[in-house]
Amino acid sequence: MIGGTLTAVTAAIAIREVRGPNSRVPGRMAGGGGVHVITRPGGGPTVLFENGLGYPATMWSWVQRGLPAQTASIAYDRPGIGWSPAQRRSTALAYPESLRATARSVAAYAPFILVGHSVGGLLTRIFARHFPELVGGMVFVDSAHPAQYVRSPGQAAALEQLRNDLDQMIVRGRLGMPPSWNSTMPLFQLPPDVAQITSKVTFQPRNLRAARRELDVAEREWSAHADELTALGRPVAVISAQQSLAKDPVMDELHQELADLSPVNRRVVVPGADHLTVLTHQPFAAHVTDAITWIINELSPATAKPAAQQGGQK
Repeated sequence: MIGGTLTAVTAAIAIREVRGPNSRVPGRMAGGGGVHVITRPGGGPTVLFENGLGYPATMWSWVQRGLPAQTASIAYDRPGIGWSPAQRRSTALAYPESLRATARSVAAYAPFILVGHSVGGLLTRIFARHFPELVGGMVFVDSAHPAQYVRSPGQAAALEQLRNDLDQMIVRGRLGMPPSWNSTMPLFQLPPDVAQITSKVTFQPRNLRAARRELDVAEREWSAHADELTALGRPVAVISAQQSLAKDPVMDELHQELADLSPVNRRVVVPGADHLTVLTHQPFAAHVTDAITWIINELSPATAKPAAQQGGQK
């Protein structure tokens, strides 16, 4: 009871810290107040969004709102990110059960279409490895690859740069200094009702610290466990941002390997998009929505069942 109360208080503080006089946090708290979710009702299959490093659930706003009206979907914030309170550190192996519990808490229906951006693609692979019977398909959005830091010198260098950038942003936040315009500009291409509050929560010191912790875990644990998924008998779509491939041609090969997880696959390179605007710029985000819709059309509507009634790990 005390733990639940503390979780609720922590969540309230997280929400209050990023509210301005005219802002409203979208979505609601679920899972006993421990997880912030943005849901849309509908029938199965359910689209489950997994965010990139340090970004909140509102990053999926254009994609989620562009889905067919009858499609159920869940975007959520991992612990310490966005409007979800921080929790005790968990392992990569605990993640699949945690995500399934979040789905149960909002009465979601399987099969799930897993949609992961950046490091979120690693997490969706871990989930699919542990609960393949709950997965109807996967969409990788400019996704990380489990071996990218080993096979791509560009990604290895970018990893170190990201560490340094996060450390500097944390210091700036502690000093009350605003983030750079280059960091915030892509976020202001989100829908007007969520753009400002998304930027504000993303660059809160607590959020940046959580992102820094996730970065280390992603390299050390998430990549290794994601690599255990070597094949998937479900449709897979891979959305690549053109600018990401231009900066690092090795990622084109790695993204093709993501598509090759399934014999039923689709690859799309979004002209002009970069790693963030592939989600935040509405015309670019429409390619992600189209990929999800393609997978929905590939699935039989008769396969949808309540997630709470579906089986355990294989």
